[in-house]
Amino acid sequence: MGEADFLRETADAWNDAVDTLTYAQGTDLAKAAGVEGYYLRITPKNAIKRIPLDKLWLKLAKHGYLGGRRRAVEVLSPDALALVRFGMRSPHDPRMQATVKLIDSHLRGEMTTGSGWIRSTDDGYGEHKDGSPYDGTGIGHCWPLLAGERGH
Repeated sequence: MGEADFLRETADAWNDAVDTLTYAQGTDLAKAAGVEGYYLRITPKNAIKRIPLDKLWLKLAKHGYLGGRRRAVEVLSPDALALVRFGMRSPHDPRMQATVKLIDSHLRGEMTTGSGWIRSTDDGYGEHKDGSPYDGTGIGHCWPLLAGERGH
């Protein structure tokens, strides 16, 4: 097997594993939104051990919430849209459509110039709620780049 074949087979194997490792189903977020599931922002490395996604915790830098800890199934991000941009999933795939529904309902904010999106659940980059400057932690705010990414 040549290097190109090896790399193609590896990419195909990773693509086949995306749903197993990053698609959460039956969570409180999914039930509240009326969807089966959604793609996660980050899956901890121990997910490979077949630990149920709802039992996995993340330690997130720059987050004050629970000392920076969150259950993996509670963290949403527009990052999942890359699966469509890179041709790995169809925009018509029901899993992608459910993920977009959650991204829009939890991460979209309305501004005077239109809709904007924050980077993730409990985004820790940006100023503090009282307006004081970022000091290593803060609150997220809408990022112009993400409006373009969402539109794409």
